[in-house]
Amino acid sequence: LVVPRVWANGDVNFDSVWGAMLALGVASTFKWSEAMFAAADVTEPYLQPSADAGLIGGIMFLSFVPLVWMFVFGALSALVVSAESCATPQEERRARAYALMLSRVDEEAPY
Repeated sequence: LVVPRVWANGDVNFDSVWGAMLALGVASTFKWSEAMFAAADVTEPYLQPSADAGLIGGIMFLSFVPLVWMFVFGALSALVVSAESCATPQEERRARAYALMLSRVDEEAPY
């Protein structure tokens, strides 16, 4: 009994621009290991994958993931800092009065 076999690309591949964008989007989430293992198995165009044939694909994922997370954490920290700096005028007046009080205490304190 002979069954015809067809080799097809996986869900995540770099064969087109949209496929590459999807692969990088998957890499930036928590499901990046499956895409990394698929990229590490790449041999040459139109040849079937072989286990751990191209380590450059795996290295690319291992360098891309920390860079993406550094960008995400930087953006989140900038968002938190900008949200904290949006003070109401009443809070600003209170902060100025407190700073003025501290400067007077410094001037009166004997050293």
